[in-house]
Amino acid sequence: MKPYEQVEHTADLALRVTGAGPAELLDHAVRGLCSLITDPRAWREEDARDVDVQGGGLEDLLVEVLNEMLFLLDARQFLALRLEVLQLDHDRLRGRFHGQAFAPDPARIRHVVKAATYHGLAVRHGDEGWSTVIVFDT
Repeated sequence: MKPYEQVEHTADLALRVTGAGPAELLDHAVRGLCSLITDPRAWREEDARDVDVQGGGLEDLLVEVLNEMLFLLDARQFLALRLEVLQLDHDRLRGRFHGQAFAPDPARIRHVVKAATYHGLAVRHGDEGWSTVIVFDT
């Protein structure tokens, strides 16, 4: 199974994300969001930014970390390519985004993503690991 893939959604963008555990699921979600925004192969991990988010469970942490990634892109021109999870509890995630400075260039942007949403969001745990579908506002 792919760690992430774009799925059809009626109005916005959506990703199906999988992982062996919650930390890998979060990392794959960051990588998947990056691939919606631009071609990650065109960028290198030159810098890092710490992230510390809180929420009421894994769904909240997922939305919060993705929206923090989008904030860093929009406000600080930093493109996160992956997430290193340092601490993950039921209600808190501490980690580090690895990526590089990102000057907005329309020729390199695939989609302008405004936010990760809670629309239909449910993280599932089964025999093949963890999975979810995340819908993004564009």
